[in-house]
Amino acid sequence: MSLDLHRQAEDIMGSADMALARGDLDSARSQYAEAAQLELQALDRIPQDRVRTRGAVAIGAVSLYRKAGLPDAAIQTAYRILGQGVQADWIRDGIEAQLDEIKSERHARELGLELTPHVFEWSLKGPAILEGEGPIGVVLQKMDQVMKFGTRIGEYLAGLPLRRTGPPPRLVRDLMGMTLSEPMPGSFRFRVRLLRNIVQTEIPLDDQRRAPSPEDIASTYINVVRAASEPETDRLREFVDEPEYQEAFLQLVRSVAPDGKQILWVEVSGGGAVLQPTTRLSHHTAESIRDYLFALRPVTGVEEFEDVLRALDLNHGWIVIGEKPATKCYVDKESPVLEDVVGPLVNRRVRVRTYRKGQRLVIRDIEPVEGGDGDAYG
Repeated sequence: MSLDLHRQAEDIMGSADMALARGDLDSARSQYAEAAQLELQALDRIPQDRVRTRGAVAIGAVSLYRKAGLPDAAIQTAYRILGQGVQADWIRDGIEAQLDEIKSERHARELGLELTPHVFEWSLKGPAILEGEGPIGVVLQKMDQVMKFGTRIGEYLAGLPLRRTGPPPRLVRDLMGMTLSEPMPGSFRFRVRLLRNIVQTEIPLDDQRRAPSPEDIASTYINVVRAASEPETDRLREFVDEPEYQEAFLQLVRSVAPDGKQILWVEVSGGGAVLQPTTRLSHHTAESIRDYLFALRPVTGVEEFEDVLRALDLNHGWIVIGEKPATKCYVDKESPVLEDVVGPLVNRRVRVRTYRKGQRLVIRDIEPVEGGDGDAYG
């Protein structure tokens, strides 16, 4: 009997996941609540000696009430289970962790926000990464790159023109709510969670477009990472129909990919209701994206050199490489240069590829070298 109830709950959960994926939040929440009730009925019928099964079902019931937007029911269920005398530490830890998250969710609601189930877990792996720790320069840079990638997803879905310089507009900052979790043990891992903001239903967009929901953003976010990591498949066009944004996302994912020295892999998984496979980025990913971009805009007479990026002014279209002598290179409309990608490279050694237009050196490409993910422990 308990198995039948659990299977019914799983079927309803699957239907709820699909409803959430298509943006039908009310239907999803209703079904999550129904599944939670079935799981509790199943829990009452599972023998006490089946500790692992009872633990999985108990934690699942609390989680389902949270997904249903019923924090009080989740709290009551959690304390009821804890009050029955939990036998295994991992069950108690799992339920107490959910109670902590419910507190965070309640606090977010007091601020007019909702923590959505759309969570992306990023992990860094390589020689410079310790158990849950990493070089501060490397870690902060990767977090910054991940944040900028997510913001660009919001800009694209809001129908805004591609921004090459400057910060994102206020509209997007209001639209794109993201939180960052504390690092977790193991390889260096952190989680990015999307927020639902009441402002999202009020943001005025041109041409009767609606502000993208967290569901829209979550689906596009993970699909773009995966498609951009395999540029030769051209699958990016399935999710991004504007060529300028296609190139921008390729550049952004290339910047997140590791250098293969301090960090060997950057992985991302998650996305929300529907389980998504892990996408792994390596230095080979960066190389394949670079080669793909070169093929998009072939030029002749390319010159390559390395030095420190000393200054840039993309509003006026130039960067300065080196000091003695300094080399001024220019950006034109053919240059695939984004401030989000190039800005963090100031005062770092870079490899620059240029070609000549008259007397000017025009930037063809720029990338970090010699530990391009940052200084090891400085």
